[in-house]
Amino acid sequence: DLKTLARHRIVIGEAGEEGAKVEAHIDPAGPGVMVCGTSGSGKSTLTTAILEGLDDAGYQSVIVDPEGDYTNLGFATVLGNPDHAPRPEDVSD
Repeated sequence: DLKTLARHRIVIGEAGEEGAKVEAHIDPAGPGVMVCGTSGSGKSTLTTAILEGLDDAGYQSVIVDPEGDYTNLGFATVLGNPDHAPRPEDVSD
């Protein structure tokens, strides 16, 4: 039951009008999240905030990043690069 896991929620912002705002959050134990939008709409900013929240809460994440947008995250271990796929032994480690 996700209600019992409320302490694990990752806050990603607020929703609602002034005076009636509630926290917007994701539940790491809940369904997946897809971040979509047009170029320049803030997808990378939102995704980075989610990843930072997960890291702060002690969760591990896997990022498939073919364009190299998240290589500067201090808590991330980068495997491979745009020119070379990661080695299978690196992935298994």
